[in-house]
Amino acid sequence: MSFEVSCSGQNLKAIGIQAESHTYIFENDTIIQKATIFFKDKSQIHFRISTFNKKRSVESTFSDTANIRSTLGADNVQAYDDEVEGNMYPATEFIYNTKFYLSIGIDNFTKERLFILEADGSENFHEKYCPFGSLGTLRKVK
Repeated sequence: MSFEVSCSGQNLKAIGIQAESHTYIFENDTIIQKATIFFKDKSQIHFRISTFNKKRSVESTFSDTANIRSTLGADNVQAYDDEVEGNMYPATEFIYNTKFYLSIGIDNFTKERLFILEADGSENFHEKYCPFGSLGTLRKVK
């Protein structure tokens, strides 16, 4: 079974936007989470998130556009915890808040790490065992 949601996200190449993009992955014994980020400009990203539950063979995907969080001050930096390295890292935070709330934090300096926070209400948009919120830090694929 698969659960897919497509919102106002557009095929960026089809509309003539050449965007820098990165793919990030987190995997454990149960879940594979993948996020592809297209940096449209400094204040907006297009994202595609997928979570696959290996034990239940179900997947949820979601794509749309998120805007930089403007309430953090001039540098728009939030801190996220890296559970593998055991330290905090500064991240630029992008917010999706149309059908439900997602916060996408991307490592501010290297863009090597990404973390997604998911608020209540998003459970109606994904499989029960395939959350969009990060279960661990997603790492950039080289």
